[in-house]
Amino acid sequence: MKDSARIHDEALVNNVSIRGNDTNRIIGIVEVSKYTGEVLFTKTIHKNDLLIGGCVYFLEKAYGKRASFSPASLDIELGVNTEILIDNDTLKNEQIIGLVCGTGGCNDSYNTVKPVQRHHRTVDGITPFRYVTQDLIGDERKEYFLRTAATDGTISYYGKLFKTNSEIKVLYSNELPVQNDVGDLITVDRIDVFAESVIYISGKDIREKFVARDGSSEKSRINTIGLVAGYPVLNTNGNTEYANVRTITTLNMENRELKNDEDTITIRYKQFII
Repeated sequence: MKDSARIHDEALVNNVSIRGNDTNRIIGIVEVSKYTGEVLFTKTIHKNDLLIGGCVYFLEKAYGKRASFSPASLDIELGVNTEILIDNDTLKNEQIIGLVCGTGGCNDSYNTVKPVQRHHRTVDGITPFRYVTQDLIGDERKEYFLRTAATDGTISYYGKLFKTNSEIKVLYSNELPVQNDVGDLITVDRIDVFAESVIYISGKDIREKFVARDGSSEKSRINTIGLVAGYPVLNTNGNTEYANVRTITTLNMENRELKNDEDTITIRYKQFII
């Protein structure tokens, strides 16, 4: 775990740099399961998987102020929004909301997962969750964001929201909840503090773009996912969209095939501060 992304304090005292204890870390644990509940793999996110945009996001939220470092957000790059507000007021409404995914995290052959490039703004080969000729409506529309419309009439939704509201949990190592009076105890067992989010990649997700391109879903797959944050806005159709969308972390993995309706994936994402 020594390679995990770390939080540390550093201060200048009489022009001498004093560095605090280097034991606090932000790490991510991603569990990917099949629709049957069978766990495909569990992956610990290390420091190179926490993108620069994610580092900036966490510090902005902690200090309640914007950084001067402000590259184009994903919604601007995709053309979802043309103008957005990036100030301290909109920062208050920013939160981690869901995932984007792509096909650039691995080559076609086995065991060729590429290292994450920390300076990149988002996943490589970003792929829409949905690719349709008519707008999604109702409850189905509410599952997705980063909507773009092409000149040929096709509509893409590049982001998918968490299936349920994220939870912040404080648990002992035996997964029992920590009580509020824990600060009065002399000693305690290990305590884990983490946020847990779940996304379900359904039988409709991802495949539509491959079918439109190749005529079949035979090559439909994902091999990289990115955790994203943004603040809500209403688009011209009155639907909720998100602005200043930034990719916080990226996980590259082996190809996960999504050839048919039964090839579904549940992604359980936990972010720990330990």
